[in-house]
Amino acid sequence: MSPVPPPARGSARSLSLSSSLRGGDLTIAAVGEVDWTTADAFADEVIAHLEPELRTVVLDLSGLTFCNLRGLGALHEAVAVARRAGIDVTLRGMPRQLAWLHCSFPARLSSARTGQELPWVGPPQGTLAVEPLRAEHPWKSADTG
Repeated sequence: MSPVPPPARGSARSLSLSSSLRGGDLTIAAVGEVDWTTADAFADEVIAHLEPELRTVVLDLSGLTFCNLRGLGALHEAVAVARRAGIDVTLRGMPRQLAWLHCSFPARLSSARTGQELPWVGPPQGTLAVEPLRAEHPWKSADTG
């Protein structure tokens, strides 16, 4: 009996990120899916935007339509790199399912990829704030509240 591959959830094109910078404050908006096919690209792109002079990064997650545990690991990885650089991070518009996953699983889900971190990062210094999505969202269902 051969193992069954995971279902295809789309390609890397099912995720897009856009960014805007004002002074030392960066906002990155994610739209689409963060799963096993897009998680590495998500983390890599967020980390690529980090600069030593940034004060804050806001990750706007309100446009996400899906995020699994691999996506959560990528989110944790990007947040950890930013915080080690002393950058304050706000996760804005976190969908209910992702907020539940975030609260249910510790940061140890972060991937152990090497060579992806910036050379100027150190121990965690930046803060982390989570602002859940308050409006209705496609993930809302009878069993998630």
